[in-house]
Amino acid sequence: MLNNRKRISFKNYFMLTSTMIVAFAIVFFIYVRAEKDIDSSNEIRLQSQQLADVWRQSADDRTRMVRSYAATSDPKYKQHYHEIVAIRDGEKVRPTSYDNVYWDLILGDALHHPADGGQPISLMQLMQQAGFTQSELAKLAEVKESSDTLISTELAAIKLIDTTHPLTEAVRTKAILMLQDNAYHQAKANIMRPIGEFNLMLNRRTMSAVIEAEKSAFQLRLAFIVLGMIVLWLLWVMYQAIGNTLGVSLKSIHGQIEKIGNGDFVSIIPEDKPKDGSVIALLLKTQLRLADIEKERKKTDGKLERIAHYDLLTNLPNRELLANRLSYAMEQCLRLNRSLAVAFLDLDDFKVVNDTHGHNVGDDLLIEVSKRMKGALRRGDTLARIGGDEFIVVMVDLENFECSEPVLERLLKAAADPVTVGDAVMQVSASIGVTLYSQNDVDADLLIRHADQAMYVAKQAGKNRYHRFDIVQDNVINIQRQNIANIRLALGRHEFVLHYQPKVNMHTGEVIGVEALIRWQHPDRGLVPPLEFLPVIESQAISLELGEWVIDTALNQISQWKSIGLQIPISVNISAYQLQQDTFITDIAMLLAAHPEVNPHYLELEILETSALNDLNKVSSTMNACQELGLHFALDDFGTGYSSLTYLKHLPAYYIKIDQSFVRDMLKDADDLAIIEGIIGLAKAFDREVIAEGVETIAHGVALLKLGCELAQGYGIARPMPASDIPQWASVWKADDAWQAVNLIEAKKSGHLA
Repeated sequence: MLNNRKRISFKNYFMLTSTMIVAFAIVFFIYVRAEKDIDSSNEIRLQSQQLADVWRQSADDRTRMVRSYAATSDPKYKQHYHEIVAIRDGEKVRPTSYDNVYWDLILGDALHHPADGGQPISLMQLMQQAGFTQSELAKLAEVKESSDTLISTELAAIKLIDTTHPLTEAVRTKAILMLQDNAYHQAKANIMRPIGEFNLMLNRRTMSAVIEAEKSAFQLRLAFIVLGMIVLWLLWVMYQAIGNTLGVSLKSIHGQIEKIGNGDFVSIIPEDKPKDGSVIALLLKTQLRLADIEKERKKTDGKLERIAHYDLLTNLPNRELLANRLSYAMEQCLRLNRSLAVAFLDLDDFKVVNDTHGHNVGDDLLIEVSKRMKGALRRGDTLARIGGDEFIVVMVDLENFECSEPVLERLLKAAADPVTVGDAVMQVSASIGVTLYSQNDVDADLLIRHADQAMYVAKQAGKNRYHRFDIVQDNVINIQRQNIANIRLALGRHEFVLHYQPKVNMHTGEVIGVEALIRWQHPDRGLVPPLEFLPVIESQAISLELGEWVIDTALNQISQWKSIGLQIPISVNISAYQLQQDTFITDIAMLLAAHPEVNPHYLELEILETSALNDLNKVSSTMNACQELGLHFALDDFGTGYSSLTYLKHLPAYYIKIDQSFVRDMLKDADDLAIIEGIIGLAKAFDREVIAEGVETIAHGVALLKLGCELAQGYGIARPMPASDIPQWASVWKADDAWQAVNLIEAKKSGHLA
């Protein structure tokens, strides 16, 4: 019962203390507001006095201006005078620097800058907005009335000066006397008297507000002090109640909590009989429970440490432990001036084992191979499994790369030896990539990446071998990756364009089509030719995207020319890599479907004869399927590639394009001339059309026509040009007379002409 009453008392004290603290805070807030009200009242009092003083300033400014004008006839004084009156009457915006300024000292238009807001307001309206009482405003009205009387006298003096011609000293003296006589001074006194009375009334009113605010602040200050003392008393009572609840002193509680926080769950507080329900009793129970938990935790620490740093299947170090050991080994290399090797090992054809025998057998194989490879290492070396069938080996304390080769050979043998699991006998091998670290400025992650890259080279070279990382080869790979990234970025930025080189019939003068040639409109390098970027992306995924862009752009161009009445077929170059894609036919069909207005016969696909076509039957089938869609094919650069006769026999290409390397020197090289003559003969034998590339002169065309080749393209006909130039070129181009003459002679010889 005693403890229960104490808990109730503590609760009541807590609620009462909280209430008093809230009241204390409220009174403090009100007190601060009261102090601010005092400051605000004083500020209003000062601003009101300054505002009322503007009447006096305005009168004094006008007096100086009119007297200066009467004495000097300088028009600037009259201008300032009228500006002062206009500002007073609200006809002009009050300047920002109006207060405490002597108008006769103003230079230029320094007072011509309006105040914020830019709205004109009369001085009387400004007073009315200031919150003055009616009696105070009545005094200000007297001031304005007296000011108006004074202005009348001043305007009369100005008029006297302005209307007298010529102006004599007698007239000037008269005007000055009008501004100096008793009547003028009396009028000014009539302005100052109500201003003084106004200030007296204002001072009484505002001082009363200040006194009231100070009285309220004093009362709140007393309440603030009383409440503060009550809060302090309640806090002391609360402290006593907390002591009863804790059961011991706060210092003892703090000491015990500190022990628990430091992990000391054994030391017991020297307290004979802690009170039931007290905090210290609860702490003792908690301490005993935590001691039991600590024992359990220590039992599992070893298991957790094993899981965190070792592979559960092979009991080899995992990535975490590998990273620690590799970092330490690299530090030792720097300190001892030695080298280490990092090898990335991947088991060859391990997936076949899993697929054939199941994952359980695959796990048993991994365990056995891991044991053998670990036995192949030297003392101090590390073998870690980083996932699946991938391992990393760290070989330390090496003088050079050759010192690691015996270990690598043993690892290859350990991986390649047959393994018996149950009734199954299995054999795998390993591909190993290795890199050497001595004093190079590389980190652990980069070493592993280098070894990984070298491992892929070993796997591509035939597996069951090791390959050392080559920094030169890596630089080449990195440069290629960067170039591919730049090309991909350029494709996204629409920096590629197509130029078109016409193909003609030299016999008839007919334009039979154009070849689309890609260019890179580089923002810094200008127009980049294809040989500077196409080889970089050969057999890369980006080449497929670029190839589809070329075909789509060509179809768009066919459509645009068709809309202006120009029917010109376009041929585009496609790589062997693109042609041999499984989705090539589907991709072409989708591109054609996206341009239903284009007749597929107007699109021709040129295959480089220098390309390696792995499966001629598949390629031939693909070409036949495309021809069913309406497309034509051409063998480009014929005679320079892998197997010209084989391609000619098996591939259904409609056109054969003689490579320009033969055409260029045909006039002076008998071998080139013989090759061209042979290609033309083959084309006729296989019923194919032949086109000559590289026709640069009229003589080239004449020689080709004599050999029976009528179709050609080259600089002698036209250079590649933007699409916008093709219509104009096609409208003016015609075959050379020499070509037509050769054709006529040949026609007569063949008996085609009468």
